[in-house]
Amino acid sequence: MGCADVAAYGAGVTATSSTRRGFPPTEICAAAEELDAKLIVMGAHGWGALKRFIFGSVSNGVLHNASCSVLVVRMEADEGEPVAE
Repeated sequence: MGCADVAAYGAGVTATSSTRRGFPPTEICAAAEELDAKLIVMGAHGWGALKRFIFGSVSNGVLHNASCSVLVVRMEADEGEPVAE
């Protein structure tokens, strides 16, 4: 069990983790669909527009292509606390 699995289990939530190869947004959405996921929870770098343009954004790709709800949590640089988008 991974750290996320243990934390979710302790809260009474079923969580699954796996390793896949391919384009990350596509693989995340495919895995969620295969598992009939109700929610995808993922982190984000909180990069600005220029870095997102150059490197792409996995969370943005998942947000626009997932067949279920997506919760993106990013670290707020000034406060050091996670912020839900």
